[in-house]
Amino acid sequence: VSTTYGLTEAASQVTTLAWTEAAEESEECGAPIPGTDVRIVRADGSEAAPGEEGEIVVSGPTVMRGYLDDPAATHAALEGGRLRTGDIGRWGKRGGLVVLARRHDLFVSGGENVSPAEIERTLRLHPAVAGALVAGVTDARWGRVPAALVVFRAGAHASDEDLAAFLEARLAPFKVPGRFLVVERLPETPAGKPDRAFAVELLERGARTRSD
Repeated sequence: VSTTYGLTEAASQVTTLAWTEAAEESEECGAPIPGTDVRIVRADGSEAAPGEEGEIVVSGPTVMRGYLDDPAATHAALEGGRLRTGDIGRWGKRGGLVVLARRHDLFVSGGENVSPAEIERTLRLHPAVAGALVAGVTDARWGRVPAALVVFRAGAHASDEDLAAFLEARLAPFKVPGRFLVVERLPETPAGKPDRAFAVELLERGARTRSD
């Protein structure tokens, strides 16, 4: 089993971790496949420096011509034949692609950008946590704040305070969820991807806060 990165609009593989490195723990998704060009760009379109975060942009013969009967979406996604994936990433120390977050999943809390994927990765480092799904929920003071759905490993448990303390030791304060909701399984879309819209509904409706 080897880690890869891809998307339907690139039909579909973009990078692949070499099989010789697949057995090692790595956050990287490998190098671009032959014929595919991958770049990390800033918001102004300029190329990011090595290790700097930015949007993943892909070009090559596998990139789509456009969305069927949707010229507006095609124009937004393609610039000169280059596909703006909407994913945030950077180049890793080994030269492979590191995928950090979906741009559309990011939200602003008190003027700070928050990446749900970063919080989820950190939560999964907790020994009791098998899975996590983070979303921004409405907050009167900060606009939106992170909240988390959590699935515990079999026979394991952790309090809200324990989870918060674990994150506080590893993340900036504004990235620490103020709400946790324990669920048996994380919600998914019919395509098998995390259903953040439904997660927001669950968290808005039923999660506890540490101040409750």
